[in-house]
Amino acid sequence: MTEPTTKSIGFIGCGETARFHAEVLTSLNIKISCVFATNQKSKNIEGFANDFHIEKKYFDIDQMFLNEKLDAVWVVVPWNITYKVLKQIRKYNVPIFVEKPVATTKLQVEELIDLYKDFGSHLQVGFNRRFYDFMPQLKESLIDKKIKSVIIEAPESSSEDDIFNLNMIHINTSHLIDLVLFLFDSLEFKSSWIMDKKNYSAFLIAKKNIPVHFISSWDTNSNFSIKISTEDEVFHLKPLEKLTIYDSMKVTTLSNNSKIRSYIPNIKSEYYCDDNFKPGFLQQALYFIDKIDLDKSVNKNVSKHQYPDLISCKKVINICEKIIEQ
Repeated sequence: MTEPTTKSIGFIGCGETARFHAEVLTSLNIKISCVFATNQKSKNIEGFANDFHIEKKYFDIDQMFLNEKLDAVWVVVPWNITYKVLKQIRKYNVPIFVEKPVATTKLQVEELIDLYKDFGSHLQVGFNRRFYDFMPQLKESLIDKKIKSVIIEAPESSSEDDIFNLNMIHINTSHLIDLVLFLFDSLEFKSSWIMDKKNYSAFLIAKKNIPVHFISSWDTNSNFSIKISTEDEVFHLKPLEKLTIYDSMKVTTLSNNSKIRSYIPNIKSEYYCDDNFKPGFLQQALYFIDKIDLDKSVNKNVSKHQYPDLISCKKVINICEKIIEQ
């Protein structure tokens, strides 16, 4: 077994999602040298530090940066404080991988863009679904296709926290908006219809005037999905971790005497995410590591992706805001 990289990685946050990221870095033999918890009474920090052999624990974020010579940090904190943390740590000029959402308004993202304008590619946002194994292949497959329509379904589950519900489109639904933006390189809001705070739909336009229909009906027995229909094939992400390609419809009757027909999609091929880690987390970590050149030895089989930055975040959040505007 090779020795862990001597580079110094810090974690800001130690919850469940932080663990998914830490598992990936550990598998790449990258040592996490310190961890910061946002709460002095955190029940997570001890277990996190023990499980990932982290020597130093902090409850003062500035003290962590002053004491440690960090080569990069993973910012994985609750959604409602990420914006504040990003503002606070900008002065240290350390490469940042940050979980989404970086903010919950376009104005906040614009402020971060201005703050990080000289940061280059050393800030990557955790839109991990861009990094699913089959996404580059899907993006490439769509280039020469005549696309008829795109349907996005986002059946969120509500909670008892009204503020959380109000921001759910930024917290979770934004993944689907970002995926369509990634696949087509453009996405523009046109109109929306709102029945209530948990039921809304929108009409968007991708490049070449491709119609994109967005539907979000909460607390229904459905699954998140993106369905892309072309002249000769259908590309269906349902669940998002599985890509099914259909190339025709089988038409059959229900019985010998029946006049009722059944239409069954003919499956051309299916692709699944690697489930050794939380899907997309390994590839996005490799991509970020390659960008900041942490350790050449771990940069193997890095897929070609367009990394999610603050500019693309602004586009996503702008669309999210417009969808739910009253």
